[in-house]
Amino acid sequence: MKKAKQITIQITFAFLGVLAILIGILGIVMPVLPGWPLIFIGLILISLEYPSVDNYLTNLVAKNKHLEKYYLKTRFWMRTNLGYELN
Repeated sequence: MKKAKQITIQITFAFLGVLAILIGILGIVMPVLPGWPLIFIGLILISLEYPSVDNYLTNLVAKNKHLEKYYLKTRFWMRTNLGYELN
């Protein structure tokens, strides 16, 4: 039962992450929507479940110290408010 719940959470985070990235891409094309924040949030959502994306995002943020503060705040907020438990 726990494994089914874990798979459901993983699929949900992946789906929401991909959806945020797609809306962010639309936001780059259409000036009405904010594009980059949605892409960033989508990547964080996906990185909660996939370590390879997490490593990529961590390396990307390490190159830009301005983004690091927002990355850590957003990631902490998502981990605590979405009910995501650390392994």
